[in-house]
This record gives sequence, C-alpha cells and structure tokens, in this order.
Amino acid sequence: MASISTRNPAANSTQPGASRLFQVVGVACLISFILDAIILALPPLLGSPQWRISFLTQLGNRGIVLLIGLAMLLYSVQGRRLIKQLCTLCFVFGTILIVGSGLVIQDGLTLQHQAKEQISSQASQIESRIQTTQADPQAASKLKPEQFQQASQQVVAQAETLKRNAQNNIFKSASLSIANLLVAGLALLTLGRCAPYLK
Repeated sequence: MASISTRNPAANSTQPGASRLFQVVGVACLISFILDAIILALPPLLGSPQWRISFLTQLGNRGIVLLIGLAMLLYSVQGRRLIKQLCTLCFVFGTILIVGSGLVIQDGLTLQHQAKEQISSQASQIESRIQTTQADPQAASKLKPEQFQQASQQVVAQAETLKRNAQNNIFKSASLSIANLLVAGLALLTLGRCAPYLK
C-alpha cells in the first residue's frame, strides 16, 4: 500500500513566488515608512514640543506599516545573517518608538503647562482692563459696580473652562500617540525576538 504524502505540492510550487511577493510588499512598506519619516521631519524643529509631538504622533500612526513590512520581510527571506539584520532593525525601530512615547508624555505635560500659563496671562490682561475701566470716572458712571464684578467673574470662569478644555484635548491626543507608539514599538521588539525561532 502506497504511503500518502501529507505535503501539498501546489503550496511548495507557489512558495517561491509568494516569497518574492512578500519581499516586494515588505520592502515597499519599509521604504514608505522611512520616506514618510524623512518628509514629516522637515523642517526639523527639535527644540519645539509642538513639533516633536506632531512628528511622533504621525510616526506612531504609521508604525503599523513598518511592523507589517518587517514581518513580511522576516517571513520571506532566507539566511541567518539577513534574518539577524532584520531582527536588529526591529529592535532599533521598536526602541525608537518606545522612547518616542516617553517624549510625548514629557512634551504633553510641557504643552499643558504652557497652555495654562497663556490662558492665565490673557485672563489677567482682561481683568486689568476691567479694573482700569472701573477706575475711569466716566466709564464708572455708566456702569454699575455689580456689572464690573460680574464681568470679572465671567473672565475667571471662562479661563478655568479654557484651561480644562486645553488639558483634556492635549491629554487625549497625547494618549492616542503614546498608545500607537507603545503598541508598534513593543510589537517590533517582540517580532525581533521571536522571528528567528519561527523559521
């Protein structure tokens, strides 16, 4: 009785073609990510928290493209040396993305502080104008003291609302960026560690 082979000859015959297809898509994803990173980084304003957050946010959003590209390349290439180089690349990019998430936290806190200071400064200027108007005899004769007090209270209330809104908006955008950067970074580190054992 002839033994039945469990191997699928059709799958073996298409594997080289599929491997080349994965390589093409993987290289395209990798090149696309690198070109996007270069374009997004121009012009570089490393001292600006707004620029760093914007750059890292967009980099994190494209992290999945990098992850897919490197995964396809690791799946399709042969040779220990090339696999080791790709794993090193996974570690490098993964570390960059994770460090980037830390920078987003730091810059998010800086932007929150700056936004609160700016709102407080504008509120102080408006209150100073109200006090100046109140000290002017002509303006004071046209308006009641209660109206000045009410205007001052409105300024304080609006300033607090603006501070809360600024804090919430910065927190939400920073949280999304951090999540994307951490997920992509940790996935790349895991891919770099596990890929050699999956061959």
